[in-house]
Amino acid sequence: MKLMSWLDEKLAERKATQEKRALIQAEAVNIYQALWDEIVQITDEAKQKGFDVSRNGCLQDRIVRRSVPPPLGRRTQRPLEFHLVLSQDKTLIETTGDCEVQFFLDLCHDGIVCLRDKLGKEVTPQRAAISILDPFLFPEPLS
Repeated sequence: MKLMSWLDEKLAERKATQEKRALIQAEAVNIYQALWDEIVQITDEAKQKGFDVSRNGCLQDRIVRRSVPPPLGRRTQRPLEFHLVLSQDKTLIETTGDCEVQFFLDLCHDGIVCLRDKLGKEVTPQRAAISILDPFLFPEPLS
């Protein structure tokens, strides 16, 4: 039995990386949509419970806004806002604006595409939505 040469190993590694990237890119929009669906569900519930939350944007740039009362002594305050964006290469879903969070798309157990947080831990779209919306809806400290 012949051992693989260094070149064969590198070619096999490249092929595996390309296959992984293709799987991730094929599922990226579905995962992005699943995360958005969770955000919609939670913000709808938040509206029912008195939060002044709205959503807008397009597929490539989803926007969530929240009006908050102005601080004492000020007449107006701009609303809080974040954008949910799927990166062009479809390997990252991130929020920018008043809430900044990143989730990486990766292959997880059984070769299924999933989200990973900044520590590399697998997260469901529901947990990702909660980690985005928790500091957005409740920015003030509890104590």
